[in-house]
Amino acid sequence: MSGNQISLPLREALLQWCFPERVEDVQEFEVYFLSQELATFGWPNLGGASNRGQPVPLEHISREEAQTHLDNAWRALLLNFRQLLERRRIYLWGVQSRPTRGQEPVHIAGHWAADFNFDVLANTIEMGDQRFVSVRATDVLPPTSDAPVLVAATQAAPTPNPFTVGIDGRIVLATADVGLLSCEVIAALLEEHARRVVEEHGIKLLGSGVVSLAPLVRRKFEHRVANGETMDRVGHEAQWLSDWAREVAPSYHRISQSTVESAIRVRYAELKPRSNSQI
Repeated sequence: MSGNQISLPLREALLQWCFPERVEDVQEFEVYFLSQELATFGWPNLGGASNRGQPVPLEHISREEAQTHLDNAWRALLLNFRQLLERRRIYLWGVQSRPTRGQEPVHIAGHWAADFNFDVLANTIEMGDQRFVSVRATDVLPPTSDAPVLVAATQAAPTPNPFTVGIDGRIVLATADVGLLSCEVIAALLEEHARRVVEEHGIKLLGSGVVSLAPLVRRKFEHRVANGETMDRVGHEAQWLSDWAREVAPSYHRISQSTVESAIRVRYAELKPRSNSQI
């Protein structure tokens, strides 16, 4: 890593490149804890907690609820960070400490971001049996000759490519392969379609009703439920999903919080029963 590029540890990278709103969501609930307490939860202090003074009194929510909100805010912040890595807006480096100990930083490819287990407090990343310490984030990837890229050395054989490559070098995606795509990739396909409509002759926007973010949002909601990531109120969950859709498909008409809430309310009630006042 050379030149005048920015090089930051994970905590500072989140503050530097993630959406300010995501950072503010974390800071909003940090105020209820001392920075030393945040460390016991596994989180660093992003600036909302006091190092020496007293935390803000808990008047309207319990300590457990405040911690749950804090954890959810961190999940949303790290999701934003993963998206930046996948889109190659920023790049990660780290010294491998497992399964073998390295000596020099290597580039950790961002397309693996969904599998990263971040420990922002310790400034480390784990992925399967691999672990990286002294992690740094940069906004520029140096030339290939200066940028060793980690390969999965512990993998016995490369994973077969489930897609077919056409004679023009482009990937041919069969309908049966769609289920292999992540929500983020599908959103990226919508973005690519919008780009081609603008930049390439003869391509028209898909007809009304063909492109809708509602099915994507519902699928993301089911995914979050399966992973225990949903908010404790349907309105909060709908707002999170609305913000997520805006981040991953910014060129499309924004799906509002109220629209999302209408789409997920029944399913939310089935999967996460609450009192009538909360739902």
